[in-house]
Amino acid sequence: MRSPPTLLGRYLLPTPWGTVAEVVDSYFGTTVPLAVDSLVTNTTRRFAGAGEMVKEVIEARIYIGIHFRAADADGAALGRRTARYILDRYFLPSSH
Repeated sequence: MRSPPTLLGRYLLPTPWGTVAEVVDSYFGTTVPLAVDSLVTNTTRRFAGAGEMVKEVIEARIYIGIHFRAADADGAALGRRTARYILDRYFLPSSH
């Protein structure tokens, strides 16, 4: 079976998950428990924090056999940097 063509680099599913993780971590802290429900499988995945969720997204994409860890890690890091850029420039601390 041939692997489908993919964009290796930054335009991958972990990018928005990295963004979500950075915003959640920034607002709630890194140890807020999260639960994600699937309406398709009727299951709930529980995570100790947003970073754990992103790690599972990356692992799942590798396990299906058409993605590479480095590309997914780059995508997640890009998402986190994008969120940090926006948070630092466009949102004021609650003390203002």
